Amino acid sequence: MNQLKDNEHRNLVLRERGSPQLVDLDAEEAALLSKLRTGIKNQPAFELSESHEHSGCFLLQAKGCVGVVRTSKRTILIRPRFCGVPHNENVHLLRLMGYAYGWAEIPFTDHANLDVKEGLFEWLVRVYIHEIHKLLRKGIQKRFITQQEELSYVRGRLLLREHQRLVLNRPGRFPCLSTHHCAATPENLLLQAALEFAGRFCHDINLRSRVKALALEFAAQTTVECVQETPRVDSLDHLHNHYAPAITLAKLVLGKIGPTHAEGDTKSNAFLVDMWHLYERFLQAWFTEHAPEVTGQSSYKIQAAPREQGFSATFKPDYLFKGRGHTELIADAKYKNFTTTYHGQQSLDMPNIHQLVSYTSIFKTDGVLFYPAQPDQNADLRMSLPSGYTIYIRTVAWDRLLDDTGVANELATWVASRRIANADATLPYRS
Repeated sequence: MNQLKDNEHRNLVLRERGSPQLVDLDAEEAALLSKLRTGIKNQPAFELSESHEHSGCFLLQAKGCVGVVRTSKRTILIRPRFCGVPHNENVHLLRLMGYAYGWAEIPFTDHANLDVKEGLFEWLVRVYIHEIHKLLRKGIQKRFITQQEELSYVRGRLLLREHQRLVLNRPGRFPCLSTHHCAATPENLLLQAALEFAGRFCHDINLRSRVKALALEFAAQTTVECVQETPRVDSLDHLHNHYAPAITLAKLVLGKIGPTHAEGDTKSNAFLVDMWHLYERFLQAWFTEHAPEVTGQSSYKIQAAPREQGFSATFKPDYLFKGRGHTELIADAKYKNFTTTYHGQQSLDMPNIHQLVSYTSIFKTDGVLFYPAQPDQNADLRMSLPSGYTIYIRTVAWDRLLDDTGVANELATWVASRRIANADATLPYRS
């Protein structure tokens, strides 16, 4: 316990879905970590339970997220649990994210590794300021912007109605509407906001100084008084090609999150990547590239009787593999172990199997459960159902699909063979 108390105020390294670690937490830290949630499913980032053997200590386990959480007393780094052992876990994680979310234009591989002293947020900020420097060298985008201002002379168009109101109260002032060709565009204001945000939240003093200096340099080229526009993310279109990496990174920096819909907790300064969502999106992107006619999350709704009460059930598999006008195969991605412990014995994860049984009966085809492969857990199982359909349980070394052609070819061949075997017997899918 003495050694734990000496070290617990500094750094703590956890492995995603790894073994719980004993940590000395006060009430404020325990409350923060227990409330921290991530991902589109709003799941807890940690599993926290009080230790019965050590008073004032908790067993802390990272759930399905990767990244960095900072409290007032410690930095918690959560590393990914990959099947292989990549040379650089952080770069490998960002490559998987880039493939899943279409960030192929961002050069993640040119930057340093992630360690406990510099978390994912600082690492991402370094990539971001590198892109801003490139943007300034190439030249930032300008646009004609209309602004309204009160001047001592007439510039542009004089607003006569407003001038009649001002002539008595502020004589000698002319309300004018003029157009300027300047760099104070919505996209540049977004980039500027991300720089200012990064300069505020970076813990590394040297990096914070670099960001603030760059923010001043960038602001000098974009500042215009009385701009009548605000930066809106959904209005950023018609950009020059070299803007795409910087805009993508700015959205991530401003969110302090992975690419999900749930923001990090500002009090704990968390930057977390939802691995379940990443796993689903990665497989979606990979199947789209390597398996023709695959669609994502098509739903089938069944209305309960009596219909006027409005009750219904919606069935939504992650992937539908279609061919010749009908569904050849359905699949669900599950970012968890394919086995679970039940009454002290290892068994298959039955709730997921029950879910897929319902899918096969509705979509009239075979189904697959894709689980992430682990160094000590791999499976290629099949279950024949009384309905005549088959459920396959398959582990995928998804973190090796981009680098290992053998793994990629084997998975593509496996999926193709299941589709061919099932194609003739499949009934048309009713949308």
